[in-house]
Amino acid sequence: MSTYDVVKFAHILGVIGLFAGSAIVLTAMIRMRYARTIEQQREWSGIASGLTRLVPGTIGTILLPGVYMTHRSWAWDVPWIVTALVAYLIMLPLAPAINARRLAALHRAVKQSSDGPPPADVVRRTHDPILWTSVQTMTLVDLGIVFLMVTKPGVTGSITTMAVAITCGALLSVPRWRGFADVTPLTTHASSSSDD
Repeated sequence: MSTYDVVKFAHILGVIGLFAGSAIVLTAMIRMRYARTIEQQREWSGIASGLTRLVPGTIGTILLPGVYMTHRSWAWDVPWIVTALVAYLIMLPLAPAINARRLAALHRAVKQSSDGPPPADVVRRTHDPILWTSVQTMTLVDLGIVFLMVTKPGVTGSITTMAVAITCGALLSVPRWRGFADVTPLTTHASSSSDD
């Protein structure tokens, strides 16, 4: 077993960890969005906030082995590698700046709220369209990068893959933007049904 094999294994573990974390965060966000009480939201807000803070480290676990493998066996002008690298370098600061920050604020609001129906501030935070757009789009970009790793397309294919991933993330987020200004505790579940 070579060093390259060990590094590749670490790279794959990072990818698995990233997708597992993203799946749990999205699940927590969905559960909080449809929760009828603060007690239910408390079960998930800490999980979502904690996992999101770990995403930059997970990306680093993917990125550093990727850099090593590129230096060892590939080249820095390979289109799919450049595209994946640029995408990760963009997500590295955006994940904590948007996702972690907003989920942490949601977690604080949930912890500070009294038991019972969620107050207006918490309801609006669980419906936050910026947060939903960011998390969904980053997850699809991650999926697009895995597609690049498997198919290894040229310039056109690499750019198209990322464009499709970003577009799909944006389109999936459209329902989150519709009616957001009208979200209140009394209309939470009705708005949720009409948005989806």
